[in-house]
Amino acid sequence: MKCDSPFWVLPKAALEKVPVPCGRCPPCKRRRVDSWVFRLLQEELQHENASFVTLTYDTRFVPISKNGFMTLDRGEFPRYMKRLRKLVPGRKLKYYMCGEYGSQRFRPHYHAIIFGVPQDSLFADAWTLNGDSLGGVVVGTVTGKSIAYTMKYIDKSTWKQKHGRDDRVPEFSLMSKGMGVSYLTPQMVEYHKEDISRLFCTREGGSRIAMPRYYRQKIYSDDDLKKQVVLIAESVERQEQLKRLEYDRLYGSIPEHTYEQWGSDVAMYNGVYNGEDDIVPDGFERMDEMDRIDLLRTVAKNVDTTRKELQKRSDKTTAEKQKADFEAAVAAAAKALDKVDNTAQ
Repeated sequence: MKCDSPFWVLPKAALEKVPVPCGRCPPCKRRRVDSWVFRLLQEELQHENASFVTLTYDTRFVPISKNGFMTLDRGEFPRYMKRLRKLVPGRKLKYYMCGEYGSQRFRPHYHAIIFGVPQDSLFADAWTLNGDSLGGVVVGTVTGKSIAYTMKYIDKSTWKQKHGRDDRVPEFSLMSKGMGVSYLTPQMVEYHKEDISRLFCTREGGSRIAMPRYYRQKIYSDDDLKKQVVLIAESVERQEQLKRLEYDRLYGSIPEHTYEQWGSDVAMYNGVYNGEDDIVPDGFERMDEMDRIDLLRTVAKNVDTTRKELQKRSDKTTAEKQKADFEAAVAAAAKALDKVDNTAQ
């Protein structure tokens, strides 16, 4: 995916400037999410237990800022993990978490992927202080979708101060060191070093993603990393050209439908079926399961309807053009026949 607003730099290995991703636009954030999903799934392979945990506060335990607002506490989750580790001595626990505010009442809570805890009940046991439960604990299974769900909040950049007195702690993320480092086996490192253009990781099922920067920095030398800036820019440009060719083939005959709109349609369509919730309203995670299904079906139906309508318009435009070309050919033939008849006379 091409960055929407890259920086242009001139690496030593290049003869001209090349684009460097900004890290803030939707395509860049999507790459970051893909990278973390891959790393966390690699980490999961090293543990017998992996859990998707949500922690909420009872009202009497909600942290309050100096100006009297419910706020996140950056020290809360590390203290929670310390209590959790005491419950499972000798086990190596790792985590990736984010703290965020609810969309309606702005209550602080935490989402986390935690590896190595053998029993679900231990998560609630650790969410207590002096015998009192701090609030609710919901434990689910770790999948690519649940990881992507957590990443969505990590990359969320819409949170802003509501007013001048808003002194709440901004939404944030924390993680253990070395997540997914098990991918870097000697054989895998050698495979990537043999050809510095192998800047991809292969997911289960055979699809590829751009290699996470964490792996690149572990595998390659500084000189190789500089050379790869050029290779990456060339690869992104080739992919962009292929996408534009596909767009021209499908929708090029619709003048008011742009390539950028098409990209948005594809992103929405993929988001529905990949379980991403950027396209659904706030509060989706609190909906009844049947309401969620109905909503996703509605969104999917709208996307499919839009695509079918575009295709109809494309087919109609093509048919009209073919008809016009045919009529022009008939007119040209008639004109030629008239010329022949006049010459014969």
